[in-house]
Amino acid sequence: MNAFKTKLFDFIETYHPELMANKVTLKQLLEDRADAASTAFESATKGGFAHNDAMEISNQTLYNELDFAPLELLLEIAESNNLPSEEKELLVVYFKTKFIFDKYPTTIKDFDVSEERELLKTELEQFIRKNGLLKEAFVTN
Repeated sequence: MNAFKTKLFDFIETYHPELMANKVTLKQLLEDRADAASTAFESATKGGFAHNDAMEISNQTLYNELDFAPLELLLEIAESNNLPSEEKELLVVYFKTKFIFDKYPTTIKDFDVSEERELLKTELEQFIRKNGLLKEAFVTN
């Protein structure tokens, strides 16, 4: 596995474990992104960019559209409602709420600080509460 592929795999494993479910898609994503990042690095260095600048360009290619991590938002919701935040449980919730995530432009730059993110968070909390997902979080006294 080349360095770009290894970096991306580690990143996805940590921040996007939902992408680990489909091994075929994951393999293709890793190969495509690693090849594109390698090409970007080579082009940048041949174009006269310093090593660090060329790495920055290749990283932008490697991590393109992976800025927003759905599980981080679910973790935030879990923690703000005082419930256990086991990754396996959050993955189950993610797959049950993926249709909600899909309605929002999560791949746009700065989605994490956008109004759309707050709307997504609110919609997710309401769906989780209504459907009894992570129930212990929403027990009222």
